[in-house]
Amino acid sequence: MDCGLPSSYTSAERFTAQIGSCLRSAEEHQPDLVVCELGGDLIGGNNDTFLRLPGLRQRIAGVVCVAGDATGASGARAFLESAGLGDLPVAYAPAHTRNPVTFRARLAHLAPELDVLDTADTDLTLYLHRVVRAAGSVRLSIEEMARP
Repeated sequence: MDCGLPSSYTSAERFTAQIGSCLRSAEEHQPDLVVCELGGDLIGGNNDTFLRLPGLRQRIAGVVCVAGDATGASGARAFLESAGLGDLPVAYAPAHTRNPVTFRARLAHLAPELDVLDTADTDLTLYLHRVVRAAGSVRLSIEEMARP
């Protein structure tokens, strides 16, 4: 099942109503796992609104933050911390056009506590298995989420 919004750049109220409709539609299919792509940019596009949805945040099994460089990843982490979202299980990966070796090396220096993914298939596969295992114990009930 695939659903989404044409744009997440709208008011938080409108976004919450629309994304709630998408998530309820997904729930009707009784999925084992829901994968959501938060596009746009971290600060805009209601990404923080989504991550703060009541009843959803504690059910997030994993977040992959794709950053253009190590500074972007560090900035994303700082934003999440300042927004009160620092407890999310975030793994960082370089954009596909970037060098994963230098990305990892620079983040090891700038922020050694971050979970940094290699873009090698094995590392990504292991990460996805870890998320799926974590999601197995986190059954999403959209009905528990606040409705607009």
